[in-house]
Amino acid sequence: MFRISTIVPTRLRTSKLFAATLIALCIGFQNPTFAHNNDRESKLERHGVTEQFIYEMAQLGYPSMPTKRLVAFKIHGVTPQFVKQLADIGYTNIKAKHLVAFKIHGVTAGFIQRMKELGFDNLKAQRLIAFKIHGVSERFVKQMRETGLASLDAKRLVAFKIHGVSVDFVEQIRAQGFADITAKRLVAFKIHDVSIDFIKDIRAMGFADITPKRLAAFKIHDITPKFINTMKDLGFNKTSAKDMVALSIHDVDRAFVEQMNGAGLTDMTARQAVRLKIHDVDADFITKVKGYGLVANNPDTMVVFKQFKLNDDFIATVKALDLANYDLFEFLDEHLSYNTNFMDNRRIAIFEQAISEIHGL
Repeated sequence: MFRISTIVPTRLRTSKLFAATLIALCIGFQNPTFAHNNDRESKLERHGVTEQFIYEMAQLGYPSMPTKRLVAFKIHGVTPQFVKQLADIGYTNIKAKHLVAFKIHGVTAGFIQRMKELGFDNLKAQRLIAFKIHGVSERFVKQMRETGLASLDAKRLVAFKIHGVSVDFVEQIRAQGFADITAKRLVAFKIHDVSIDFIKDIRAMGFADITPKRLAAFKIHDITPKFINTMKDLGFNKTSAKDMVALSIHDVDRAFVEQMNGAGLTDMTARQAVRLKIHDVDADFITKVKGYGLVANNPDTMVVFKQFKLNDDFIATVKALDLANYDLFEFLDEHLSYNTNFMDNRRIAIFEQAISEIHGL
């Protein structure tokens, strides 16, 4: 609590001015909203917000709005007439902030009606605003529909505008042999910069029949002609687009392949190299396998040995098996966190071979 004597000179304490000032201060302290209300009224008056305006907005479903919102309505031209026009075409109970955004970005009743006539009957306020922000016009919608693309919903059209999918771009991509390319994939091409030159370069590397999905994956995982040449130089000459993506995802590089070659795994397919990487088979592990007296020249059995966490106890367990009578699936369920329900005959044969090799030590 401050003392009046500390802030008001002595000669003013007996004057009429001092008395009036003191009364005003007391009123302010007793009623903290006094100054606030005056400030609100001043702002509303300064921006032309009248009692009539406030009343009409309340009648239209916008009662008790804060000063900031009322002022924004006035600044941007959100009038009772504008709200009624929207209501007449079925847009009622729109959030106040969206009404302001409508005005800022030019979403009018006429624009909404024209979009309705194009089949967009129930666009949300946010989507209408997005249409205007990104330039999804009636002309753009019609042009894109003339391309024959399916699934051209409002969300996809906005994505087209954001990422620059134009009619010319659609025609250029189709001219590359992708007549049935989807709207979703066209957006992916733009996002990941799948250009005409990139398509031609990849096809020239031996991927003449590559799909749009794989092209996007090549870009995402940085599979360039240089990467493809490196993989071919390492012996992966007949690698599919899918396996090329896997090589990149799992970081199968020259150093890894040369390490595996040096450890005795000299004849690997791309898929085998990927599995070795996934299961963290390295030169040290291969040396450990050899130390037990096991043959270490098959990438598939190396992966199985790694899955079994090969050690003295496991080897003793396998050597105690009656190979003529044991149940492979029960054994795998007990010793692996591996779903055996989907194993094909090839995988079954690999597990049987690995167990047989260990049993023969």
